[in-house]
Amino acid sequence: VEHPDAARYGLTPEKLAAGSRVYKAHCVHCHGMTGDGRGPTSLWVYPHARDFRQGQFKFVSTTSGQGWPTRSDLHRAVRRGVSGNSMPPFALLSDEAIDDVTSYTLHLMLRGVMEYDLIRAAEDLETVTNIKAEAHKKWILRFASWSAAQATELDVSRVPKLEPQHADGDPAYAERVRHGHDLFRGEVTGCIKCHADYGRNSLYRYDVWGVAVKPAALTEGRPRGGGDAADYVRRITCGIPGSGMPAATLSEADLHDLVLFLRALPDPQHLPADVRSAVYPEVK
Repeated sequence: VEHPDAARYGLTPEKLAAGSRVYKAHCVHCHGMTGDGRGPTSLWVYPHARDFRQGQFKFVSTTSGQGWPTRSDLHRAVRRGVSGNSMPPFALLSDEAIDDVTSYTLHLMLRGVMEYDLIRAAEDLETVTNIKAEAHKKWILRFASWSAAQATELDVSRVPKLEPQHADGDPAYAERVRHGHDLFRGEVTGCIKCHADYGRNSLYRYDVWGVAVKPAALTEGRPRGGGDAADYVRRITCGIPGSGMPAATLSEADLHDLVLFLRALPDPQHLPADVRSAVYPEVK
């Protein structure tokens, strides 16, 4: 189904044809021909390959709360992979190939959610008499929802690098990490409630795809959505839709201190003594 804004978002027939070739070469064996996450190797990976058709993605930078990804979100996922699961990085693909397969992934997503909507609508045959017209209406509504979400993309261009350093070198740095630790354990964010013992003793919970997963073990230093400061800002501010991780509203100063603590967390020497004794009581 054509849409006047489709070309602006890279959803032209030529772009989709090129993206389908990349997808079939590198993605179909896990994500399946229709994007249902049931390719021939999907039974052997955990968590299961993403089902694009439900319109839900985890590592997004849109603040609409609907889980709609941006093109940049998909670019990052393809280029870098997802740490801690079976989604590998495709860093050797050209920028053009990644952009093409991003377009095709968006096509599978939008087509899938439209088809789900159409199936639900078709259950009421008394009100739906023209399936083709109903499909067009559902497509327009879903495309408009996704397109509107693009305007809510979080701007991370001004996020500082927030690099961890030796905790004994700068009292101001140590105080910021200490404040981030307090935020992590506090009621405002509630991070510790799900990331029990900083993620080492997190309980399994079901995501929206019906997969039992654990909140990340943050002491391991393998953040699934990327390890840059900007990535942490995205995860905290946008949440992780589909997994149950909510978005948090913090001041810029609090947000940056929390990110600084999370980036320092995997290495005891980056934590001030009191925080280190709380996180790593066995380390002297």
